[in-house]
Amino acid sequence: MRENLHFNPFRKDLDPEFDIIDNREVSRVVKAILTQEMRKCISVILLHLFRFLRYLKYADTSTRFGSHYPSLLVILLLRSESAMFVTYLDTVSRNGKDETIKMMIKAISYQFSMEAKRVFLQELREIFKSRAPQYLKGKIENSHGILKNLAEQSVVQLVSFFNPAIKGNDIFDTFLTKREQSIRLREDILILDRFLALMEKEGTLEKRLQGFDALRNFMLYFQSFTFKLLRYDDYEEFVSFFQKVFAVNGDELKGRGFEKLKDKVRQFRIFIGTCLRQISDRAELANATVDMKRVEESISQYLQ
Repeated sequence: MRENLHFNPFRKDLDPEFDIIDNREVSRVVKAILTQEMRKCISVILLHLFRFLRYLKYADTSTRFGSHYPSLLVILLLRSESAMFVTYLDTVSRNGKDETIKMMIKAISYQFSMEAKRVFLQELREIFKSRAPQYLKGKIENSHGILKNLAEQSVVQLVSFFNPAIKGNDIFDTFLTKREQSIRLREDILILDRFLALMEKEGTLEKRLQGFDALRNFMLYFQSFTFKLLRYDDYEEFVSFFQKVFAVNGDELKGRGFEKLKDKVRQFRIFIGTCLRQISDRAELANATVDMKRVEESISQYLQ
């Protein structure tokens, strides 16, 4: 049944009835490509990317009721879809004649490979270990966000290569540029670092518990919205630290457990300090200053 095209739409070839690009800006760019071979190649890549996005629409993570397993199934099936797409991109890049276009296609292939690892080897690695609905929902939302962002960024990267005047918002309504994503990631990690610095201070027990509650609440936000922006290589370190913090209870903060937590915080702050330097060195953040007003407002909001 799995090999049957009628039961496994992910193995189906491009269908002109359904696999279409209804965005006029993208269509104009493709039609303007002069060589027929290149026009066909770029068309196929874009059609696959838009089909990828169409499948993701069926992985609805917004519902508060019913089972999330159908959405999980769609995302899991996309693993083979993304693997086949990477194979196609690698073949195209080897056979291409234009070196600049070959390098761009290789870059998209590499991004797909790395982000697929993030989703299927990190986010969904232990998806069936916990039966808690919120845990499952959170993992599906993160995976959905990573894959959706990946496909949209790839479309924009491809289209803007042929027409730099076209921006992400011309194609996708809620598109965030890499610069905007890097800014948000840097600010959120900076806020996290500020909360961790507060935890290192002794203070009264009341202050300690208040700071710990604020830290955990911000970490819940970070898990839901910022995790998907982390690099593949940084992900495991963040997950490991978050698990340790969420495992700590209020009683442990009253005794020696607080000293153990401070040691973990101290070590993790060294790691995220390196992360912040690496993010600040990104090309898209050249001359971009940190919005300290947003940082301070967020800290105040969680400490209330």
